Amino acid sequence: MPAYTQTAYSIRKKTKKEEIFWTKQVNFTQVFNSITHPSPNLNFRKQLFRENIYPSLLRLFEHKEDQFVAVDGIVSIFHLLLPGASDLKQPKTHPHFEVLRECGGIQKIFNLFRERKDKASKDFACFCIGMIFKARELECQIRREVLIYMKARLDRYDQGQQSTAFHALNCLALNPSNRYEIKREGIDILKP
Repeated sequence: MPAYTQTAYSIRKKTKKEEIFWTKQVNFTQVFNSITHPSPNLNFRKQLFRENIYPSLLRLFEHKEDQFVAVDGIVSIFHLLLPGASDLKQPKTHPHFEVLRECGGIQKIFNLFRERKDKASKDFACFCIGMIFKARELECQIRREVLIYMKARLDRYDQGQQSTAFHALNCLALNPSNRYEIKREGIDILKP
């Protein structure tokens, strides 16, 4: 484990996670975002999941003084969701779905997507919704809104954003109802 990962992890272990994230220690949210970034160290992300980190990250959405704190929160959630959304050959649902549903996280991510105006929050919330609902029917109330937004991301020049949007759409397309709606929107999910 890299030194900065060990330091951040030991800090987290010594104090309550809510206190760390909630006491305006903005630099910590940025470091935390960095250490959740996909890397060979999948065990660290699994450990965070086992320790139920989602409620603490979801509280970051409520931060009023710095919009980037909410961005760090949703990007960290995105990083934690990636491993469970990586296998598109098996139509298994995302392993974190129930945990997020039970703590109200799915609704909070929907709200972040709908209410935030900044591009980063909306993009990552939308991508998270696609991964969370891997092989599950996305509720009608938000499906069209999410699909239209993702379709717009496909028309961007940023290839990373396009690739992430395609991946999230392919997660959704593992469910027949979602796949039908994706095709109805004119989205070709067979692209990269």
